Amino acid sequence: MPYIVTVKAGLVDVVLPGNIRVQGGESVRLTDAQFHQVTNSARAALFTSVQQVDVPISKEYVDTQDALLLPRAGGTVEGDLAVGGGLTVAGTEVSGTQAGDVGLRAWTFDPASITGGSSATVGTLFLCAVYLRRPTTVSGVWFALTSGASGLTAGQSFVGLYSASGVLLTSALLDSMLTGTTARQVAIAPQSLSAGTYWVALLVNATTAPNIASGEANSAIRNTVMNLGLSPSQYRYAVAGTGLTSLPSTITPPNNSSTGIQAFWFGLS
Repeated sequence: MPYIVTVKAGLVDVVLPGNIRVQGGESVRLTDAQFHQVTNSARAALFTSVQQVDVPISKEYVDTQDALLLPRAGGTVEGDLAVGGGLTVAGTEVSGTQAGDVGLRAWTFDPASITGGSSATVGTLFLCAVYLRRPTTVSGVWFALTSGASGLTAGQSFVGLYSASGVLLTSALLDSMLTGTTARQVAIAPQSLSAGTYWVALLVNATTAPNIASGEANSAIRNTVMNLGLSPSQYRYAVAGTGLTSLPSTITPPNNSSTGIQAFWFGLS
C-alpha cells in the first residue's frame, strides 16, 4: 500500500525515491516500494508524519508514476483495465491472442486451436458459449465450413444468439451460407449486450449436414471434459433440442444436454 509522508519544516529540495522533489512542510505520496527504499534512520530525519493509505479495491488507483496499485491481499478492479505489455496472473500468462486483437467482440476459442470440422447434425440445436467481458454491440457471426451441406431444406437452417437466461435475442437464416468450404460472416440485427455469457446457436436441416470448423474431435472427451465442473445452465457447449426446424424463442438452460455436443468455432463481430 502507498504512504503519505510529510517532510520536516526547514528542509529544502529533498529528493525521494522516484526522483520526487519536495520542500519542508510538504506532503507527498510514495508507493510501497518507494517508501521502503528510505531507511529507518532517513525516515526519522526527513519525515514528521507517515500515514499508510488504504486503497479502495473496487476502483482504479493510479499513483504518480502511472502504476496500478492494489492491496497485496488482493481485490477487484471494476471496469476496464488496459495492460500495455504482458499480463501474468498467479504465474500464468494470460495476455495471449484475444478476440479483440483480430477485430472481433468475442469468440468461442482462438481459431488457431481449430483441429478440423465436425458435423452439424440435422435438426439439432447446438449451443456454443461466448463470454463478453464488457458491454458491446454485435452485428455479425463468423464461422467456417470444412465441407458444405447438400439438399438444404429451405427456411430451416439458422444461426442465433441466446442470452444466459435462454431468450433468443436475434437470428439469421443460413440457406445461402452453408455450401462450399470457406469462412462465413452472417449479418444479424445489431445487439447492444451487457457483459456476461451468451450462446451462439446453430440449427441445420439438410440431406447432408455441413462440417463446421471445430475444436476437439473426440466425442468422449467433448461429452465429459468440455463442460467439466459446470451445471447445465452454465455449459460451454450444449445441445438444447433435436428434431427442430426453427429456433425456439426461448430455451430452458437447466435442461441443456452435454450429449452429442460439438465444439464449433464462432466469432462475434
